[in-house]
Amino acid sequence: MKHELSNAIDKIRSGAADGGSVVARFLYLLGVAYERDSNEFGKALLTSRKGGRVYFSERKGEIEQSGTGTNPRLIPGSSYWVLTKSSTEMKQALLKDVLRALGYSEEAIRAAKELLGEAASKVNKTQSGNV
Repeated sequence: MKHELSNAIDKIRSGAADGGSVVARFLYLLGVAYERDSNEFGKALLTSRKGGRVYFSERKGEIEQSGTGTNPRLIPGSSYWVLTKSSTEMKQALLKDVLRALGYSEEAIRAAKELLGEAASKVNKTQSGNV
């Protein structure tokens, strides 16, 4: 079934976009969401507060100061940073919150969460056509 993230997920699976790690897929999908609706993206990030850590910010230092080992990375094409030193489950929850706040369909959200949860070897096999 086609949804708002079908093309982005196809690019990862085909190797046209970096899908070699959970972090790479997480950043890519956040970048796609930013590109689709940059005006609402910042507001959507505000919905993704989990505990005392800062997961998204326009300032790298704000994320770094919120805890140890945060490993902030710039979301592609945007001025926003995201904490990447978190579990896959947390990345899935953050992505789900952002996509839901931006009005993505439940099908797109489910597909994005599944993609993050896949082992890199499975994504790489798909890229090489071995599935």
